[in-house]
Amino acid sequence: DVTFRGRSQVEGVATTRVHVAESAPDPRTMRIDFDAPDVSRWRSHRGGVTEWSSSGRKGSAGAVLVRSPEPHTTFGINDYPNWVAYTGTAAGERFRFSCWMKGVAGAGKGMLRVNEYLLGVKVGGTTLSDDIALTDQWQQVVVERVSEAAGSSLDIRIECDPTRAGTSFLIDDLSIRYPSTIPAAERFAAGGSFAPIRPTMFPNPV
Repeated sequence: DVTFRGRSQVEGVATTRVHVAESAPDPRTMRIDFDAPDVSRWRSHRGGVTEWSSSGRKGSAGAVLVRSPEPHTTFGINDYPNWVAYTGTAAGERFRFSCWMKGVAGAGKGMLRVNEYLLGVKVGGTTLSDDIALTDQWQQVVVERVSEAAGSSLDIRIECDPTRAGTSFLIDDLSIRYPSTIPAAERFAAGGSFAPIRPTMFPNPV
């Protein structure tokens, strides 16, 4: 509980207690963490060397460490099989992807890429996030993709464009927000878990 103290020009000072509670998980968001030392759902992209690390964003929890194979070559990881295996029965569905990235060695820019496929054929162009300059602090990267074909799948790549040899970076807390039109059973067919809970305040209004 938290004590909240407010002032009113009419009634003076009043104090109330605020209870911070955990709300239910968002049923539209799938959360993929790397707490377990298993990176089997990810493939190396352009020779990036991938391994599990205990240096996660939440302290002792895990993350994925990706090392550069050579300087000036964009590298990273690619989900396999695709976490979003089915985009729904109609085109025009909006998906939101986010993850956290942190530089470990060297220097470069981090980004998310999303591609859409139908029966093994690429649909439309690549959707890119804004890139970030990797630092020793965790930063969130976000991108949204609107599906262009019914029944397609979405492919995720988490990349770094290095500017020095030996660049490496960490990835943690990937989340995928699904449209509400896709049934829950189809959203989580590939695995993952519901999004982390968020605190709310009671009473509301205070």
